Amino acid sequence: MAIPVFAQPSEFDRALAWARGIVESALNWVFSLSHSAGQYRNTVRWLGFGLLYTYWVLTLNNLDGWISLFATLNTTSSTGDPSVLIMQMGIFIFSTFLHPEVLRHVIAVVAPYMLIHRFAAIYLADIFEKETSVASRFIKQAAFAEDYLTVRVRAGRLLESNYDSPIVQIGGPGYVTVELDSAAVFERPDGSIRVIGPTTKMPHGRAVIDDFERLRQCIDLRDIVDKQEITSRSKDGIVVKARDIQYSYSIYRGENAKKSLDLPYPFDEEAIKKMVKGVVVPVSPGKQPQRTPEWTRPLPGGLFVSINIEFANFINQRGLSEFFSSIGSPEEDALRQRAEKIHQDAQALAGQDGYNLDESPLKAIPFTSRPNLAEAMFGSAAFKNFMKGKGLQVNWIGVGTWETPNEIIPENHLEAWKTSLENLRLGGSEQLNRLYNDSRASTLIQRINQLPINAYYVLTQQGQKTDEEIVDGLFEHYLGYLRGVSRYFEDHQQKIPENINTALEAVGLLLYHDIGSDYYACIKTTSRSDVDIQGAIAYTIGVAFSARPLPGYIPYSVNFDFKDNSELEFLIAANTFNATLNPPGAQKITMKPGELYIHTQFQVILLPGTSADVLIDIEQNQQNLAHLLVPLTA
Repeated sequence: MAIPVFAQPSEFDRALAWARGIVESALNWVFSLSHSAGQYRNTVRWLGFGLLYTYWVLTLNNLDGWISLFATLNTTSSTGDPSVLIMQMGIFIFSTFLHPEVLRHVIAVVAPYMLIHRFAAIYLADIFEKETSVASRFIKQAAFAEDYLTVRVRAGRLLESNYDSPIVQIGGPGYVTVELDSAAVFERPDGSIRVIGPTTKMPHGRAVIDDFERLRQCIDLRDIVDKQEITSRSKDGIVVKARDIQYSYSIYRGENAKKSLDLPYPFDEEAIKKMVKGVVVPVSPGKQPQRTPEWTRPLPGGLFVSINIEFANFINQRGLSEFFSSIGSPEEDALRQRAEKIHQDAQALAGQDGYNLDESPLKAIPFTSRPNLAEAMFGSAAFKNFMKGKGLQVNWIGVGTWETPNEIIPENHLEAWKTSLENLRLGGSEQLNRLYNDSRASTLIQRINQLPINAYYVLTQQGQKTDEEIVDGLFEHYLGYLRGVSRYFEDHQQKIPENINTALEAVGLLLYHDIGSDYYACIKTTSRSDVDIQGAIAYTIGVAFSARPLPGYIPYSVNFDFKDNSELEFLIAANTFNATLNPPGAQKITMKPGELYIHTQFQVILLPGTSADVLIDIEQNQQNLAHLLVPLTA
């Protein structure tokens, strides 16, 4: 086969492409909205207008006319009369630079320029929904780098006097001055983010904002001190309030950040980007989204939610005694001495010698002090990394004080402490097993009373129902209960037990307990990744011969009747090529007329990038009842 030969570009074509690239790059730069390009266009504009104006003035007279005019001025200046000279100079300026012929050309150029500028400002104001004056000033800045404005960010906020600036309303070009305690985040037209820190060391103390860069957010770099209260319930059900929780946090400053006079509040640029990009704007159906700019809204985040979650979890998972001072070492020693004395007396009464008392269960409840609490919850590496992921760092946290309702503590809780000690004594495995068995028996009795006894009573009271309708109603109650259990496991991201799935399928089939003469061949296909071969797909094909369409299966009607036979044997076989089939042979299954269905399944493994057709045959007494095709693709 001949190899195609592509024509190579000539030297002239390459040179022409090179020149075209240079011209395109130059034009892109000339018409860009950058600061330097705007200054260049402004210089060209005024230089061109000046040259045109000079040309219009010079063409008013020919060479002899200009010589005569300057000769008249020379003659006037030789007289020595200043008033005459001033008057003659005024006449000269008016008759040349302000001559109607010159002004006619000036108006012919300036009027269209102003009209076009006005139309462009109206068009831009309509697009951005701003005032025309704002759009007009933006055009001057963007097109000719003229009348550049400066916006200032201080204490993490934009100065209120800059709210109506075209830089804020539309975008750059312009200047921004960021003070030492702040940072400003600007968004480019392509969606990328630019972070500008303090501009004290930049020329004139300001940074240049490029074309159409808009203010996204203002960041306060200082340490923020805040406080809050948290109310929750302890493990034993008592309302506990944590008051006067104080903490200090800031923007994540990076590893081993160093402060300086030029940067007293160092910051990590990536942390700021994470905070700004992580802002979620809520949208509710039927409601218009917020129209206010992002820089006017406070940046979400902080420690309020994280601290609230940590404290609430701590209180919910512990009894009140675990963070209120209760039994200490002196009380524990006294309780042990008492237990030892009781044990010795019991040994003496039993006529036994020796001392073999095991460790006393009457021990002090684990107590967490407030300093240890702060270190355990907020000093861990996991919490610090979590806050770092949010772009924040925690400087310090003060736990504050615990507060409980006066009507409950200490009177009622004193009794609860006594009960806790008794529970510790009764907390052995034998007592727990007895409690578990009692609770399980009570729950089973309650379930039996609800279903089927109570459900049967309700169904029998609902008008005239046949026995068949009552049975269907009971099955529906069971099915609803099983589905609720299945949803519970799914909501808690746990695997549904196999017996629950089996019960769901069986009860669902039992709803079709009215057996007729119509039968169905049913197919169900599921797939998963093969654990042994990377990229391979393992398919499971479930095949059933059923008296009714099965839920979750694809049914195919089959013309079949048991007639007078009390039992029949069916052959269900699967055949395929280019795939591994298990089991390979036909499956013999016996079915009686009163049975709902018979079922078997085959597993097909396909290698990556392959496909196969699986043929399913159901036979009875050498008669083919169903011939089904199942296409599979890996």
